[in-house]
Amino acid sequence: MKYSFEEIANILGRINDAGFLAYIVGGTSRDILLFKSTDDIDIASNATPNQLSSIFKDASYDKFSAKFGTFKSKIEGLDVEITTFRVESNYEDYRHPLSIKYVNDPITDSSRRDFTINAIYMDKYGNVEDYHNGMQDLNNKIIRSIGDPIKKITEDPVRILRAIRFKMILDFNIEEELEKAIIDSADLVEYISSARQKIELQKMLKYANMEKITKVLDKYNINLQLK
Repeated sequence: MKYSFEEIANILGRINDAGFLAYIVGGTSRDILLFKSTDDIDIASNATPNQLSSIFKDASYDKFSAKFGTFKSKIEGLDVEITTFRVESNYEDYRHPLSIKYVNDPITDSSRRDFTINAIYMDKYGNVEDYHNGMQDLNNKIIRSIGDPIKKITEDPVRILRAIRFKMILDFNIEEELEKAIIDSADLVEYISSARQKIELQKMLKYANMEKITKVLDKYNINLQLK
């Protein structure tokens, strides 16, 4: 299903009316800025899942995800994920932070994200908050890590596959330091679960055939373990 900016802005407005900040973020804001249709609704807010459940009283939501700060629900017929602003501690098992702490501002929240083009915050009016020069990288078609790329990849090696996926579907270049980090850390892909590797591959296959995908993965010495 494809969503319009107006539909998403209406959800932001309801959160704002309750006294909280709310922004379109991640792939959703990126796709809107690239004038692409979006099939995901990612929102960041200083409202907690419990507070969001009071705002959207008629919407059922995923109680498990709510424990980790994400309100996943169908709101006004739209599948939405609203994640509370946060900072994350050191990661365990190359995937999950040991703990999260809610914060009240998008600037702090933005630093935990993976790439600059996925850390552009957009309000209900279409105004942009850009703390890591994501707009510049979007315009220059560059995928760049927020902070040290080795650290980001070590926290969560799925970011290797995400960077490669964005390279293919957006026809962007991977920034030099990030590209070197991907090559140097290629062996960390084995710590990504087979299920998650399959999910990333399926997303790639929506935009490229297996021959092209294999060629790109080989360039970075990446071998998927699809059991």
